[in-house]
Amino acid sequence: YTIRSRATDSLSNIETPGIGNTVTVHRTGALVSSTIPANGETGVPANSTVTINWNEAMDCATVNTTTVTISPAIGWDRTSCSGSQAVFTASGQATATSYTITIAKAAKDIAGNPMDSVYLFIYTTAFN
Repeated sequence: YTIRSRATDSLSNIETPGIGNTVTVHRTGALVSSTIPANGETGVPANSTVTINWNEAMDCATVNTTTVTISPAIGWDRTSCSGSQAVFTASGQATATSYTITIAKAAKDIAGNPMDSVYLFIYTTAFN
C-alpha cells in the first residue's frame, strides 16, 4: 500500500501530495522450510532431536508441545526455540517405529499470523 497525504489551508489551497510512503502489510503465515529428520527419513536413532525450520521468525510462545505434536505419543519436550527454528527432543521412542510430527495452524509467526495449513512429516527410527 502507498500512503499519501495532502493539506488544505484556510484559503482552500490544496497541497499536491508527495510520493508517499509504501507500507507492506504482512498477512501470510509461516511455512516450514525444512525439518531434521527429513520427511520420510528412515534409520533415525531413537530419541533424536527434531528440528523444524520456518521461512520466517516464529512466536515461540505459540511453538510448543501443544502446537507441535508427535504420534504415537511419547515423551516430547521443546528444547529450544529462537527466530525461525525450534528443536524438540523425544524420549521413550521404540526402534523400527514410524513417528508423525504434526504442526498445527496455531503456531504463529512474530506478526501473529497462524500457519496457512497444518504441516506434518514422518520419520522412522532405526532397528537396533
